[in-house]
Amino acid sequence: MAGNSFVFAHMANFYYPNGSSWTIDLGATQHMTSSTSSLEDVIDISDLSLKVKHPKGTFAKINKVGNMRVTPNITLFDVLVVPEFNVNLLSVHRLVRDSKLSVTFDEDICCIQDSVLKTNVGTGSEK
Repeated sequence: MAGNSFVFAHMANFYYPNGSSWTIDLGATQHMTSSTSSLEDVIDISDLSLKVKHPKGTFAKINKVGNMRVTPNITLFDVLVVPEFNVNLLSVHRLVRDSKLSVTFDEDICCIQDSVLKTNVGTGSEK
């Protein structure tokens, strides 16, 4: 992820090497995507009838859950698959907790660092 760029306002866009765009969301409690194409260890949980609430108050069904290897050292765990979503969401809370990353924002820049090695994982500018 070194050298990757982000775009942010309240949220930040991150582009993975495979071309997929992910939005870094300060308010999301889980990582979410509409597709299993980048996920490993996918489990079908559609029979559990779990749902997530959209910001507008409507609900969408969670069909599957899986993990996404971003780099050899960074894996996103328990990414929810919500086919009705038209964006991929990265939870800042989960990035910090699960991947030992720190995410900082100021008025112009978003910075993601490895909390252990203190190396820069990516930066972005407001758009």
